[in-house]
Amino acid sequence: MPEENFDPSIMVGIAVTSGVVASGTAITNLIFDSDTNLYKIYLNNNLSGSANTHYFGDNANRFIKRSNDIHLYLKYNVDNQLQTTYVKLDKSPTWIVQWYKKSSWNYLELDSNEMSDLTSAHHNINFNNFSGLGQTNYFNGIASGNFTALSSIGATFDFRITSNGGVKFYINNEDKPYISNWSNTSTNSFTTSYVATGSSQPITFELQFNNYQNLHSLKLEWRKTGEISYQEVNSSFYQDISVSPILIDSDKIENITYLVVGKTLEEINDQYYGFPATDKIVIRNK
Repeated sequence: MPEENFDPSIMVGIAVTSGVVASGTAITNLIFDSDTNLYKIYLNNNLSGSANTHYFGDNANRFIKRSNDIHLYLKYNVDNQLQTTYVKLDKSPTWIVQWYKKSSWNYLELDSNEMSDLTSAHHNINFNNFSGLGQTNYFNGIASGNFTALSSIGATFDFRITSNGGVKFYINNEDKPYISNWSNTSTNSFTTSYVATGSSQPITFELQFNNYQNLHSLKLEWRKTGEISYQEVNSSFYQDISVSPILIDSDKIENITYLVVGKTLEEINDQYYGFPATDKIVIRNK
């Protein structure tokens, strides 16, 4: 179909319901490549999950969890009176992964101070044949996340990493890794145990990994010490937020006159609410 006859907005947001692509995968973008005369479809299953099913033509929406905090200032009128309010949209616990392209001679070298070639967000660590870098071999990376463990799971845990590449696993920014096998080149599972200071405590993870093979795999799991089965480190382990509408004001709002969005509160918390001071008019009497 020629580019001029197709509107990408028709498909963006539609979810896959079955087949080769996992259920709950949403179309996030659709770009026409004029060189190949083909469309590139971008998919993501972190946005929608698999709780609901949408079909072509559905008039439906979904609240999406956030990988970072979002800060807002709003000005609006209630009974002809201008009101101002601040809203913080809390992030959902998220794994942030920094990916680095490497070559055969340096894929074991990992420097977190370097700018990554790709940054991605995930609700768990379970990668198979990752290709987001444009190459499926010779890369490494760092997956990190700050979480608060569920109060119901206690304070003593076992962790298991299964990978055919090298791994190092740190907990709570300790200098010594709990798991360290940076030269691993075949599919193996590595385990460790951790005892928290109490239930429902904050916990920080950092998982470093490398790969030289075309079919890379990496999976992180957990279990309560003494149990048999492992689970992925996701909302079965950490506290997650619920996504729902945000009440701006208990009274009826007539209109919104101003909205500013910031990555941090400092960006928008000034006398101009983050709006840049631009041109000024100076009137002089002579």
